[in-house]
Amino acid sequence: MFAYLKLLRLILLTPELNTKGYSTIMKKLLIISAILVFSTSGAFAKNGKTPMWIGLGGGYSNGLGGNIEFSWFNISRSIPLSVHFSVGYFHQDDPGNAIEARKVFINDGTAGNDNIIESGYNIFLRLDLSYQVYRKKGLTISPYLGVAHDRYLAHFDYQGGNEAFDVASNPWGVGAGARFSISPSRNLMLSLILGAEYFFPTQIKAHGTFYNPNGEDDSPRNDYTYSDADDAIEQPNWNGRFVLTLSFRI
Repeated sequence: MFAYLKLLRLILLTPELNTKGYSTIMKKLLIISAILVFSTSGAFAKNGKTPMWIGLGGGYSNGLGGNIEFSWFNISRSIPLSVHFSVGYFHQDDPGNAIEARKVFINDGTAGNDNIIESGYNIFLRLDLSYQVYRKKGLTISPYLGVAHDRYLAHFDYQGGNEAFDVASNPWGVGAGARFSISPSRNLMLSLILGAEYFFPTQIKAHGTFYNPNGEDDSPRNDYTYSDADDAIEQPNWNGRFVLTLSFRI
């Protein structure tokens, strides 16, 4: 558990992680998550508590990717309330306007603008509460509310222009939607998660330049503002969430 929390702390507190760093952390999280699930499943069964479910999902959330989800269904005997915690990695092929991002964060150079390699990444941490409102013949419908945190990174590399940089932000958000689930067996569940999220404006940073929503910027370029920085990248603002998850009862 300590190692798992340490990795989550690294995700939340490290100012900027490169692609290799993200990939390494996600692999470690998946391994430790699996260990935690198998080590705690016996205790849940022995004590007669709400069983844990582990799910693997894929879909869209400010990019294409997937997540691992831990769920506890019907945690109360009096109300059909469930808890879901997930960690997800979602990739972007187009993280924004590379030419504008260069102007806003770096310089007015144009060398390499005709050959740009770019990509973006999101690491989402989510905690949702769902409430079952419908159940019939194995189908359940459960509206949910939740909170989310994103570690966003956009990378721009101007080939031939001797220029490459990352743009990062770490917004918090809230979300709502519904989970549509079918259970072909007692230990298997397939869920479609449809929702929308709003992420609050937060600092956007790149290469010693910082733009803040309150206008108190640090080393801004020319007359650019937070709005210009936000427009230049595809960090989550209003975000759709469409994920299909296959869960197993542990």
